[in-house]
Order: sequence, then structure tokens, then C-alpha cells
Amino acid sequence: MTFPENPHKTKRIAQRILEDAQKRYPGKNIVLENSVEIIIDVPKDVKYEMGVSENSESAILRPFRVLVSESRNVGSVNHILYKDKNTSKCFVVGSLVYTFYASKGKRLIFFPGTRHRKLALHSRVGNLKGKNYILDHITLEPDQTWHYTILTYGKKPKQRLPPNPLYTFQSKKLFFWFSFSIKSPTLLEPLCEKYKFQLKTSGRELEKHFSILNGANRKKEPHLLHQPESEACQNEFINFSFWIDKRFLGRYRRFPKKSIVLPSQPPSSTLFSTLNSRIKVRGLNGKIVVITSKHSNNLPSNMDIVI
Repeated sequence: MTFPENPHKTKRIAQRILEDAQKRYPGKNIVLENSVEIIIDVPKDVKYEMGVSENSESAILRPFRVLVSESRNVGSVNHILYKDKNTSKCFVVGSLVYTFYASKGKRLIFFPGTRHRKLALHSRVGNLKGKNYILDHITLEPDQTWHYTILTYGKKPKQRLPPNPLYTFQSKKLFFWFSFSIKSPTLLEPLCEKYKFQLKTSGRELEKHFSILNGANRKKEPHLLHQPESEACQNEFINFSFWIDKRFLGRYRRFPKKSIVLPSQPPSSTLFSTLNSRIKVRGLNGKIVVITSKHSNNLPSNMDIVI
């Protein structure tokens, strides 16, 4: 099956296959193994990798892990991409998920698209070097705290690092969430033409799975971040700051002077330029604002990625 091209036609085909199988084998629990394809619509001038990616660790596919393993609802999935101005190549910044379906505890979850996700610094834990802490996702809880969920090699992503507060501004209508920096766009996942994962569906789960997939991929177009305008510099890095903006658009548009928030232990650097991108997330009261900024200098300790 392919999403989001023609889910209703695909659903009818799957239903017929299951009905035929149940007639042949009455009383048996028939399980249909579906190949789910995710196709991301991008502008024509954007370059991406040809072929199909089945890498389960991709930020595009990680949000669907709970559906594959536990048949749980995914939420609304929003893909955030970055276009390199020099090469026109497109990279995956990450996937932003909002669990709008939850009656209690709606959460924002970000799956970073960095190629290397090993945590080296944490504002409350300190230096994490020597520990195999691989970042899986970043979760904003209903109580306005957020935390990293990590995995160690060969284990499920269940371990959480201590929570961080959500910083508020302007009468608690503007919130800073988190930020991360990369030395180069090539340290992000390159965008592929298609993504695919396997989903086993029984007759009882068919309706549920199709409903979840349709809800997750209701928005076809990704959110494309552009490279800020600046002069070329040998030692530079890019920073992404994530904010939640619940202000009335007609009244407040400006951000605090220190809206470019660098990760823990940032280097002394010169800010070249910034570019704000507003992201509308289904079910969320407000918008996600990603401030993309370019800075001079190296990242601390010559690290390629700082989260």
C-alpha cells in the first residue's frame, strides 16, 4: 500500500484479499503483511536520493514504530526538511509528532534526523562522554517539561534523562523548547525518494490501521527550512531553535532578543543570519517556530553535532 496517494483504493484491495483468504480458510486468523510506502512531496528544484529507504532508524520512519510493534496510534506526523542553498540537496531535520488523539496528556515529540545521535552534553546531567546514550526522540509533556528519551545499543528507547523546564516569555504565550547545532547539512539524513516499512494487519485491525495512517499523513507537503543568507566561512555551524508560539498574530510577531538559543556549553560565536519558519501542526493550539541561524566558529570540542 502507498500513502498518501490513494488510501481508499488500497483499503478496498486489502479488504478483498482478506475476505478471499477468510473464505478459503474459515476460522483462521488471517494476517496480511502490507508494504507501506511514504512519499514526501517536495518542490521540483529540490534534489533527493533516488530509490527506497527501509531504514527503520530514519527520522521519517521512527514515528511509525509504535504502530508496527504495538498497533498504537501515531498522531499527526510533520516532516521538517532543510534545503542546502549551494547544492539544492534536501536533508531531513526531523519528524514532529503531535498526539492530538489522546484524551489526556497530548504530547509533542521530535525525532531528530541527525546521522549521529550520541549525546555528549546534558544541561542537568553534565558530560555524557563514554556513555552509549543514543538520542531517539525529544518529548514535550503536558506539564510543560521536556526530556530526552535515549536508547543504548540493542535496547528499546525507554530510558529518560531528567526533565528540563519549558521557558516562557510574553505572558506565557511564547515558549522555548530546545535547540541543536550541526557543523554541516551533510550531518543530517539525506532525503530519499520513498520510504517503506512492513505492517502486519489482521481483519480486525484493518480499519484501525488505515485510520491511523490517514491521520498521520494528512498533510502531504513537508515543512522546508531554507539556508539563511550569509557569506561563506570556513569555520561555521547551523543552529535550529524550536519555539511554540501561541500569540495572536495581529498583536505579537517579534521574538526576544536572545531568541537564538544555542545548546549547552555553546562556543563564543558571531551570528551571521537567521530565518524563521512557522509550522502549523494539526490539533495544536499555536504554531511551532523553527529559527534557523548560521554562526561562525567551531562547535565545542570539535564535535559535529551538539544537542
